[in-house]
Amino acid sequence: MLLFVGLGNPGQRYAGNRHNIGFMAVEAIAREHGLGPFRRAFHGLTAEGRLAGRRIALLMPQTFIQDGDTPKRKAFIEAYQKAYKVDRMPSAVSAAQGYDSILLLAAAIKQAGSTDGDKVRGALESLNTKIEGVVTTYNKPFTRDDHEAIKPNMVVMGEVKNGRVVLGK
Repeated sequence: MLLFVGLGNPGQRYAGNRHNIGFMAVEAIAREHGLGPFRRAFHGLTAEGRLAGRRIALLMPQTFIQDGDTPKRKAFIEAYQKAYKVDRMPSAVSAAQGYDSILLLAAAIKQAGSTDGDKVRGALESLNTKIEGVVTTYNKPFTRDDHEAIKPNMVVMGEVKNGRVVLGK
């Protein structure tokens, strides 16, 4: 069996957002090849069928890998859980990326010595310090032509163990 996993942010609020390209790709595969319907399973939406003679499964996780595999991630997860009195973070990918975005913005404001938009953009495009975030450590994440901080090499695989998504080995 082949498993296609599309990553994105759960909920209608994020539908059609470019950060949901993984969900959109899985939905397109299902639509183009008549797979489905999607059902809730494995902490996500799943569909099964056959593609080119092979059995396949599609999965759109409705969670993220909430695994404190680094001290920074562990501290972030624990602080979030304590502040919001939850075990599972409802939109952890959004929370982690939002947290990192604020770290990057703060570094750019400090480097620019200003909150002026043009100066902050210029600083973001030429950050001179590494920023240790929750998602990754950012080393010059932006350029004048590339404003995407999340890169393909940041993708991680997860697996379901004991009802939770954990980092895959």
